[in-house]
Amino acid sequence: PDQVVGALTRWGDRGAAELAAAEGVRAFVDCGRLTAASPALTLARRAALTVLVCRPRLDEVNALVPAVAELTAAGCTLGLVCVGSEPYLPAEIANAAGIPLLGVLPVDPRAAAVFDRDGLDSGRPFRRSALAQTAAELTEYVRSRAAEILPGAGAGAAAVAVADAAPGPPP
Repeated sequence: PDQVVGALTRWGDRGAAELAAAEGVRAFVDCGRLTAASPALTLARRAALTVLVCRPRLDEVNALVPAVAELTAAGCTLGLVCVGSEPYLPAEIANAAGIPLLGVLPVDPRAAAVFDRDGLDSGRPFRRSALAQTAAELTEYVRSRAAEILPGAGAGAAAVAVADAAPGPPP
């Protein structure tokens, strides 16, 4: 973690600006637990869209709302992806946070474990899972939204930052 923080700090706004302006580059950047003090904020601020990810649970919603205020004030364009649809409805979570709901990923521990273990070599069983199919659809939707937000960039160039919205283990 210290090496990542150091690299992001040195790279700074100049590197983030170069990534955002790169012709024909599509980048999905995992910013981890993003705050206004995070060295990854320069990436999130320059991204066409910063996607916050949370479960629709009270503890994560309580962390999401102030994070949205902080990141919006820092200049980020935000959207929400929920993992699962209970105990609260994802649309209610997005409404409470004041940001658009981009999608809902299914809770699928088995498929997630396969992907965590094997990555992109997960094979056909993973690709056929509801998690993989929904993630693929969501990726296309987020990419098209990013292109709408930065119309001059076209569909070929869009930087998207992805961050966990709440403390604790990733969704």
